Amino acid sequence: MKYKHLLWILILFGCENGQHSISDDWNGTEADFEDSFKVLETHDFKTDSSLLLVDKKSGNSFTGNLERSGIKQSTKQNYSNGLLHGKSIKSSSDGSWVEAHYLRGKLHGNMIFYDAKGKVRSKMSYENGKLLVEDSE
Repeated sequence: MKYKHLLWILILFGCENGQHSISDDWNGTEADFEDSFKVLETHDFKTDSSLLLVDKKSGNSFTGNLERSGIKQSTKQNYSNGLLHGKSIKSSSDGSWVEAHYLRGKLHGNMIFYDAKGKVRSKMSYENGKLLVEDSE
């Protein structure tokens, strides 16, 4: 019985920053993105300083895959409770792209820059938002 109550508490209050999270996949243009979301800067001991993605209408943080296309670039990102989490890919109109990995809103893992032919131009390694190693090709 205790565990059942604990489960309901976690469901009701499980989102960080006192906000509820919406979970969905989103795909649209840069203009659609600006109409649908706002980006807030957070400052707390858990996240240090991160950007939080929230739905403009509901005020809820976003969880899911987000794809947006613009004239100069397209972006594929994953969010968890409003924070970048997992793989992020930004592609430029010239065919080059960058792939980065995030953990709770912070760069964490490799960030790799590719040219239009898929050749690695440079690589950086991060841990919890701190640059560890930079390697230019």
